Amino acid sequence: RARQGDIFRQPDGRYVVRGANGREHIFDEDGTHITTINSRSQRAHQDIVNGGDRRPATQGEVEQFRRQLNLGGG
Repeated sequence: RARQGDIFRQPDGRYVVRGANGREHIFDEDGTHITTINSRSQRAHQDIVNGGDRRPATQGEVEQFRRQLNLGGG
């Protein structure tokens, strides 16, 4: 159910999906779920983005990620 704006990439290639209540789900490049962080504030998340340790995923990356999870491209 995540929107494109909820999906981010880290320099190590991992995906971060921001969910409800500050929950973040971390996935490997192949779509394997690694861990969930249960409560990261929006400010803490934005600090990570501003520091260059995370960036918004492109549309192509989101489509690839959804394919990895067998969710389709849209």
